[in-house]
Amino acid sequence: MPCVLVLGDVILDRYVYGEAERVSPEAPVLVVRADSEEARLGGAASVARLLRGLQAEVVMAGVVGDDVSARFVHELLQVDGIDDSLVLTDSSRPTTSKERLIGRAANRHPHQIVRIDREVQSPLDELLQQRLSALIAERLVECQAVLISDYAKGVCTPELLATVISMAKRLGLAEGRSLPDAIRLANVAAGLEVERQGVAPVSWTEILAECQHDRRTMAADKLVSLDAMAVLAESYRQIGRRIVFTNGCFNLLHVGHVSLLQEAARLGDVLVIAVNSDASVRRLKGPSPRGLSRPNAILPLSKKIPSQPAQFKQQRRLHTPMPSTPARLTAFASRPKLHRRKRHDSRFRLSAPSFDRTSRQPISTALRRSSDVEQPEVNHTD
Repeated sequence: MPCVLVLGDVILDRYVYGEAERVSPEAPVLVVRADSEEARLGGAASVARLLRGLQAEVVMAGVVGDDVSARFVHELLQVDGIDDSLVLTDSSRPTTSKERLIGRAANRHPHQIVRIDREVQSPLDELLQQRLSALIAERLVECQAVLISDYAKGVCTPELLATVISMAKRLGLAEGRSLPDAIRLANVAAGLEVERQGVAPVSWTEILAECQHDRRTMAADKLVSLDAMAVLAESYRQIGRRIVFTNGCFNLLHVGHVSLLQEAARLGDVLVIAVNSDASVRRLKGPSPRGLSRPNAILPLSKKIPSQPAQFKQQRRLHTPMPSTPARLTAFASRPKLHRRKRHDSRFRLSAPSFDRTSRQPISTALRRSSDVEQPEVNHTD
């Protein structure tokens, strides 16, 4: 895993949640009955946490005060597996913190009512800058990149930044990377991040799934193996996308197939289509028609319709139900005779069984045979 040193302003984000029940009799303000609190890493520390979500080793460099908020910061950094040995203490300044009061109406619709900031924006004194710079120089040799996160709270002084950037250039950190690729990945990750409340880590799996989603117009990216589809499906689930699955032979694509796929696509965000293997198609539909090398190829209409119509000993009129949902089985059955029951009874009953179109066997038998299929190729679209 790569190691990244993050230099910047460490902030503690606090959230107080409660029910906004009424207006205060003391002033024209809401009264919030607090029921829960939460503390999160903010500022440069939140950036370090996001990097941990990308499975990077992270060294945090910054300054906190000598107070309760500082102890919360160190504890949260350690819980996330972030190296906090370069987070120094300055007793002359408070730990930068932002406390937000979130009120709910009728136990829903949370809104931020007010934010209380505790901070000092004056630059670090010269001795503390030198000490921090020396510690960073010792650890940079272990890192592959430096990330600077400046929230204008006094840590990222021009002198300190010049020294750190110069050291990083001498070590050749993060060289040889494509800037366009970095920008594209950053935009994808930012798009996923803004969908969350507060700062929450985004995983590589989610970013790669979103990149795959952005390339949906490229046909080559839609053909994946079964194992690759399993990985994609898990990544789609992690970002809350609903997956719809359907399958078929599709050796002759007709309006029924199109209707099936359109209806399936409406049921979710990602449509996964499994295509039966050639061996499976042979078992279900018989050998390939003459002139076709593959049974799963698209069959030209001229080869599908013979010059002379086939003669049957007993002619039956067949009807083709159109599928309204992906889960409905399209069965081809002989047209039943309808017999009226007793007088004054307008209901009908069916006297003929349903048959499979190809094998002319009862549907129950056809279903047993169709269950014996090989591992399908998978095509997905989103």
